[in-house]
Amino acid sequence: MSKSYHMEITQIIFGRLGGRRLMVMTGVRNLIAIPAPGLQFNIPKSAGAQHRVTRLHVILDPSDTYTVL
Repeated sequence: MSKSYHMEITQIIFGRLGGRRLMVMTGVRNLIAIPAPGLQFNIPKSAGAQHRVTRLHVILDPSDTYTVL
């Protein structure tokens, strides 16, 4: 799969999560396209990160669903 495909998937996931509003309301940062294809981002502890979870991966599955790790 090409790099542009991964970037397109990342932008779609980001938009479905709320886009810029997600960043403003929760303070997420360090958005990164991952080759799974998907999106990785960090959540600040001040935003209510629970159980020491501060990094999320949102991966597009072949069945057109998402897995959050």
